[in-house]
Amino acid sequence: VAEADDAVLALPELSEADARRLAASLEAAGAAVEASATRRVPTLTKRRALPPAADDEVETADACRRRTEAFVARVLVGLRQCPFTASPREAGVGLEEFDVHGAPILYAHSRCTSAPRLVSDVWTTIGEFLAQGEAAYSSVLLTAPAFDEDLETWVEAVFPLLEESLVAARVSRDIGIVCFHPRYETPSEKWLATHRFGHMYAPTTLRRYCAEAGAEDLAALPDDDLRYYGSYMRRSPHATINVLWSRQLAAAERRRESAGFYARNLRRLADTGRARLEEAAAGERVT
Repeated sequence: VAEADDAVLALPELSEADARRLAASLEAAGAAVEASATRRVPTLTKRRALPPAADDEVETADACRRRTEAFVARVLVGLRQCPFTASPREAGVGLEEFDVHGAPILYAHSRCTSAPRLVSDVWTTIGEFLAQGEAAYSSVLLTAPAFDEDLETWVEAVFPLLEESLVAARVSRDIGIVCFHPRYETPSEKWLATHRFGHMYAPTTLRRYCAEAGAEDLAALPDDDLRYYGSYMRRSPHATINVLWSRQLAAAERRRESAGFYARNLRRLADTGRARLEEAAAGERVT
């Protein structure tokens, strides 16, 4: 998508159906592309130039990493929203019984301003992640500050495009991707019915988990509170793409037991209270 107009990209690894799906996702994200086949090899042809690739005025990689590490330390470790994250530098811990061992977090950054170009940066990082393997990295946190003020594009263009690209590349069983954003708001149940990829559970599901875990007071919270606390788990200082190993996600699911896990997470956030949570998040974004 970064090439000149009418550039043709051959995709021999994909089926024609996968190429068409990828083209449709790119179109939805703002790139005019056409899927076809030349001598039975699927191709994508770009028909319109994209906006400039990057914004020189977005936050620097160093600033984004500093703030993201502070978020990891405060929310994932301090508030124990992810019991498998040991520190801002290491995750994948506590799963040794499933042959999963702690490893460094890979921090990455993109200055790109359009969804297709961002996805290109994401795939550069995913390539390194896959090549190095689980022993080298437990996960990826890639910041894209050009999208900090645009939750709609982040949810409705970036993540559907990422999902389609993972499926097309046939790695959706190897890695998973989670959505973080400064203004993250759990999408509606209608949206989640067809776009579950990367998102927090809806209040209905969180309420059921709380009831199953015996946390009746949490289960009785109104939807607005459950949506807020659920969304807060994903409110990072910058628009962030979290890449995880699917095998480790499965191990974590077996280890944590979802109902109790989410009830405990919601309890810690509710006990902290909205005012303190908002104050802490605001301070983090200007460090």
